[in-house]
Amino acid sequence: MSRASPDPLKCGARLKHRRGFCSNTPLDGATRCLWHGGKSTGVKTADGRARVTAGRAAWLDRMRRLKADGKIDRIPGGAKGRSGRPKKSALPSPFKLSSSAPPIARRAMRALAAADAKLPPLPRFPADHPRAGEPIPSGDPAFASLAEPVMVSANLRLALVASHRILTDGCAKFAALDALPDGDPAKDPGQRLKLLRIIQAEAHNAIKLALRVAPETMRPKRSTSQLVELVMRLRAGITEHPRQPD
Repeated sequence: MSRASPDPLKCGARLKHRRGFCSNTPLDGATRCLWHGGKSTGVKTADGRARVTAGRAAWLDRMRRLKADGKIDRIPGGAKGRSGRPKKSALPSPFKLSSSAPPIARRAMRALAAADAKLPPLPRFPADHPRAGEPIPSGDPAFASLAEPVMVSANLRLALVASHRILTDGCAKFAALDALPDGDPAKDPGQRLKLLRIIQAEAHNAIKLALRVAPETMRPKRSTSQLVELVMRLRAGITEHPRQPD
């Protein structure tokens, strides 16, 4: 079910490509405009509502059987959120942030979770070592003797841990600062802006790190790909039809 607009004088339907919300006037007796379902009446009769419910239940039962047989990984659409969109896959608890965290930080945490699933664990000391079972720190001579692929993945893992710690601590301080009441001397706008810049810079570093480990998890925006396609078409047109000399 779509989310109702907070402004009764605007349609409020979500537009494509993150262009915001529709600002057209809704139709009389509806909450949406002409272009976003304002003329739709929905199911009117009790028999129609019963058939819709039965059809949904039958489809859901069939999808559950297919998922149990291993023929599909997940039910199409998934669980619905408040806005009618499928809920995003749940992140492991170490990578979860509060809703008050900046959006760029939450995106960086999703990227770090994807990289964490790809990277092997840190190498550990062997059983005959006095520190058997502990992770080998980067400054230890045993770390320098590791094979190059193992050392590269270990360095990436250490960078991931550092980014995770900086983002977690920064977002916790950011949430504590926002929770202070207005007028509190400790609620300094300059300190908040400085903290936000630190979080944004570290989030960009975390996303770059994730791109090195799991590039397939970071898909480009649709608008960007369309722009690239348009530029390529324009270049092809210029090549095919060169400018004639005067």
